[in-house]
Amino acid sequence: MMLSPGEIHIHKLEKGDHYADLRKILGRYLNADPNEIEIVRDKMGKPHLGGVHAAKLQFNLTHTETKLLIAVAEEPVGVDMESLQRNIDYELILRRYFTESERHDFIESVQAQNTDKREVFIKGWTRKEAVLKAVGTGLSAMREYEISFDKIRADKYLNADYSLKDFSPEEGYWASVSLKRESIRKVSIFEGIH
Repeated sequence: MMLSPGEIHIHKLEKGDHYADLRKILGRYLNADPNEIEIVRDKMGKPHLGGVHAAKLQFNLTHTETKLLIAVAEEPVGVDMESLQRNIDYELILRRYFTESERHDFIESVQAQNTDKREVFIKGWTRKEAVLKAVGTGLSAMREYEISFDKIRADKYLNADYSLKDFSPEEGYWASVSLKRESIRKVSIFEGIH
């Protein structure tokens, strides 16, 4: 499989053996035996390719109770997915991890969208997680990268080094994907291992 700059491939699978599925998918991009693909973690815990394939391709994964998404790109990529029905204490998380500006944006977005607060929060949360996963810092940089809870304004909050795109991988789920150093030009979603 081939990728171009700014292109992201999302592979949607039923949750199973994450790393076996990941190796099979990466093997197709690298034209390599999945058993020869080495996956290592950096000091912040982000997985990446090691050994002879190091830095040839970027990937990230996310899962829910039953679903798995694997994002593959040429640039550092982050992906997050959540069930829109997930029971979450969004008020506590907003106070603890989000900036004052983001909390204000959350209130404005709930009023403007006239929808469930939990759904607005979950959509914003996936944006935040996707960016942090592309950055590779995890939750330690929660307040350094602001997002918007309003989809229309979402990309205006980000540092110019990152781009962001939202999508619904299937009914009842929401996902966001982020690229570092490149504008997202195309997102393709594949069912299963291709």
